[in-house]
Order: sequence, then structure tokens, then C-alpha cells
Amino acid sequence: MSIRELLPQGGRRTERTAEQLSAAAAGKYDYPAKLVGTFGNVTVLYDPWLGTQGLGLAQQFLGNCGWPYLDMQALFGISGGAVDVLIAPLSGKNDGSGGGYHYGCDFGTIYLDATFNSTSVNPLALEIGLYVAELSECFMGPQKRGWGCGYSNGEGLSRFCAELETPVGTLDHFTTGPKWVRAGYPDWVDATDLTDGNSAATGCAILYLYWMASLGYPVPEIIQAGGQTLAVNYEVLTGRTTAYQDLKAAAQSRNIVSDNPWVGLVQLFYRNPYGKMWSRWRNPDGSWSAEQDLGGVLSGDPAVAQLTGTHVLQVCYRGTGNGLYERTRNADGSWSGQQGLGGALLGGDPVLTPVPASTQLLALYRGVDNALYARRRKSDGTWPRERYLGGNLGGDPAVAQVPGTAALQVCYRGAGGRLFSRMCDPGDDWGAEQDLSGSASSDPVLAPVPGSGAMVLLYRGTGGGLCVLTRNPDGTWSGESDLGGVIAGVPAVTRQPQSGVLLVFYRGAGDGLYARWRYETGVWSQEQPLGGVLAGDPVVTRVPGTDVRQVFYRGTDNGVWSRWLKAGGGWSDEQSLGGVLGGNPAAAIIPAG
Repeated sequence: MSIRELLPQGGRRTERTAEQLSAAAAGKYDYPAKLVGTFGNVTVLYDPWLGTQGLGLAQQFLGNCGWPYLDMQALFGISGGAVDVLIAPLSGKNDGSGGGYHYGCDFGTIYLDATFNSTSVNPLALEIGLYVAELSECFMGPQKRGWGCGYSNGEGLSRFCAELETPVGTLDHFTTGPKWVRAGYPDWVDATDLTDGNSAATGCAILYLYWMASLGYPVPEIIQAGGQTLAVNYEVLTGRTTAYQDLKAAAQSRNIVSDNPWVGLVQLFYRNPYGKMWSRWRNPDGSWSAEQDLGGVLSGDPAVAQLTGTHVLQVCYRGTGNGLYERTRNADGSWSGQQGLGGALLGGDPVLTPVPASTQLLALYRGVDNALYARRRKSDGTWPRERYLGGNLGGDPAVAQVPGTAALQVCYRGAGGRLFSRMCDPGDDWGAEQDLSGSASSDPVLAPVPGSGAMVLLYRGTGGGLCVLTRNPDGTWSGESDLGGVIAGVPAVTRQPQSGVLLVFYRGAGDGLYARWRYETGVWSQEQPLGGVLAGDPVVTRVPGTDVRQVFYRGTDNGVWSRWLKAGGGWSDEQSLGGVLGGNPAAAIIPAG
């Protein structure tokens, strides 16, 4: 059976000693193996030759191997099988330079170099990176969508997955994107190299994947589109047959020194006290631009989303006379003029979301009659007539894509505070309103639980505490759980970097910023006070090119304030960014064009 391997630049494996070969021959593995434990489908072992440092690393790994496995199931859209992971002295240096390997394209045994001697990056993070690179390849065969675990498209995908699951910089020694450029852009888009050792072909694949992600295509959608060539994957996602030309043109417009040159910037949008829309963005060095006056007349907070397949941002808001208005940030940074879309008058702020498996956007909003309305932005930029969906809303809706599907889940509180949901399927057919019970005194927020297929609906309960309803993977809903504490307004939620933990931020007692987190086990932490004094609801986003999660909010001086959670843990001090807000900010990633 062919070996499928991952090696960093200059990495090598040492020949096994006669003693190792003899000990391995007595068992079923390539190296002597001692059981550490099992977590779900993952059994962890280590070579006892590694001693106490090897055992310690393996025990740490056992405690962190579950969430990447769940992530791979979510990304590939299939259930996984049992896998053995053996940490062994592949390089003889125990610094990760021996990479990892496995046999075949199915679940079995994965061999990883020990990393406890790594001094340049976190040893556990590096071990996880090696693991994900090999584990993702185990999913490629059973998925049967065309990714070759021993071919260039699959090798690029495996490294892409590993980089997604580890802190930025962990796998810098494995970078191959610049090698495709230096090789003169050979066409490994229309063709796939039938090996995993061609760094230029691998570099082409990983640059393609990051590029498609920068265009707004969700990573699960990219992976589940499959394709025996990258060109096939591109045609499935976009309907176009010009993948090589388009990728080459995109690459030639950038200075490629890493696997991901399409990093982007964080941009904030908000209404100033006079009703105009203002904006600021975070520069690559961490400084912030001056405020930019975008004009318009807003009567509420803006909503923003990226138009899938482009480097375009769409902003929608309640404007003059409570009508629905939109503006577009083009790929070159220019802005379209304000456009009124007509239709029903708004009784609240819109929410905006990409429509899965399309290049459309969906705007949802409560009308002045308290009914739910929907309006789609087509790929050509037009907004056909709105759709009346009925109901009796008591606030603004929340929306999120159902994990593993192309459906959208919409939730909202009714006029009496009771929670309801509706489902929009890929054909734009809407299901009947579903009573979720529960009782909310704020608008809810909806978020997928990483790697699980579940979703959580978070809101302020009638008792003033943070409450949660869980949508199970089978579509049923759990009963309301009151987590306690004190919350004012609408919470914000994100995933903790490189884990299956959900982080929730909200304005709590004394109008301070508070955080709680949901562990992979489903258990919730106690609330953690983070300080500051808020005058509105927080918003949270990832800082592109980093593993930082940054929270923004309006302070009592009506300026923009911020704190951020570092990838390694720990919180920054509160930082004033200036500006003058008349409401809550909205945050988006400016796609790198």
C-alpha cells in the first residue's frame, strides 16, 4: 500500500533502528506503541522510546484531538471512522521535522513525528497540525468527491485544513504557495499531479483554496464540491470554466510570500449621531484609519455581508422614511450611491446573509406591521420584489446556515417574547413557523456549534440572564436553559481560535463587558467580567491573518472601544479607537482584491 506523507521544507525521517524494527514487528504498527487513551474515534499511542516527554505530549494531544476530528466531519460532510494516532520519533529530533504519514486513503493508522523539542512554534499546535494534515486525507477516500489523498489537489487540501486548525505561523515550514509562482505558474488547475511530492503543484492547490475562501465561498462548500481537478471544483462552485486563467491573474496581482496572500482587513460600519454612515478599518500594522464619511441617511444600525464569489461588500440599512436601502463597496474600494429598494417599511434593522451554494444575498427584516419579510440580491446586483412571510415579530430576526446543508435557519421572538423559527431550503421554499417555546426579552443570535452539526440560539431571558436553546443535528430543539448572570441587549458569539469552544460576549451587570464560553462537551462556563462600560451591544470578528478575536462596542463617550482575545489566551486592555457612534457598529472583513 502506498505511503501518503507530509514533510516540511528540508525535513527528513531517520531510518528505524534494528531495536525499533524488532519491537514493531511484534505488533501491528511501524513503531513500538503504548496506549495512552481513546477519545471518540481516535485512539492515541506513543513510542515508549520517547520517554516521559513523549508521554506528556501524547496526553496533551489526547485532550485536544476531538475537536479537529469533528471539524473534519463537518468540512467533508461525512461521518468518520476509527483512527489510531501513533506519536513516534520519525525524525529522531522530536521537533516535527519528520512530518507525518499514513497508508492508503481511508481510516487506519496515522504516524506523527514527536514535536516536544520544537522551539520555533508551540509543540502541541504543531502536533495538531501534522495530525489534521493526515486525518483530512483519511476523509478524502470515503468522501469520494475527487480529492486525491496522494495527489496534488488532495495534498494542497490537507495542508489547507491543517493551517485552518492551527495558529497562524505554526506550519510556516510547510509553505508551498510561493513555489508555484517561482515555477512560472504551471497549470496544475486543469490537471492534477498524481503524487503528493510536487511542491509547485501542491502550492497551486493551496493558493486556489485560500483564494476561493477569500471570495466568500464557505470552506465546507468548497470541500464538498470536490473535483478530480481544481478546474472541476471551480466550475461546480462558480459555473465558469476559466479557473486557471482566473487564479493566475489573481496570483499575479499579489506578492506571494505565503500560502495565503488574500488576508483582508477588518472594517467597521456605523451610524453617526446625525444619521450618516461612517466607516473605519484596521490597517495591517494594527493601526486604525480615520473615519470615512459614506453619506446616506440611516435610521438604524447597518448590516453588512460579502457577496460570495467576489471581493464586494454589500451594506443594507433602514433609511429615510424607514425604507430599505443599500450601498455596495466594490472590489476596488469605491462605493456605489445609496439606492432605495422600496417595498414594506421597516420596523427594525435588517439582517443580511449569503445564500448558501449561490452568489446571492438574503436580507431579512421586520416590517412596521411586525411581519417577517425577505428580499434577495441576485448575482447581477438586482433586488427583485420582497417576499411576505407573515408572523408577528417582536424584534429583529437572526439567521444562520444549518451545518452540513444549504438551508438557512431563521429565528425570532414573537410579540409576546416567545421564540419561533422558520427554515428556508435551497430552493427558496419556506417552511411553516415553528414554536420553540422559550421566552426572550432581547433579539436572539444564532450560531453553529463547531464540528457538531448543532446550533445554539442565545438571548436575554425574561429573568434577565443569558438563555440558550439548542438545535440538535436532527433538527429537533432542546428545552430552554437559563445560564444565569445578568445581560442587557443582544449577545455576540464567535468560535475560540483553534478549538471547538464557543465564546459569547454581552453587556452585563453595571454595563460592563462579559464573556462566557461553551466547551466541546456542551458545558457552559461561569461568566467572566472583562471590564469597560458599554452603551450598546458588542460585535466580534476575527482579525484576518491572525488568530485574534476582537470585540468592538460603543462606549459611554459614544466612541468605538475594543478588546481582543489572543490565540494563546489572555485579554488585551480596553482600547479607544475614537469616532462618534449613534448606534451599534457592524464589522466585516474587507476581502483582499
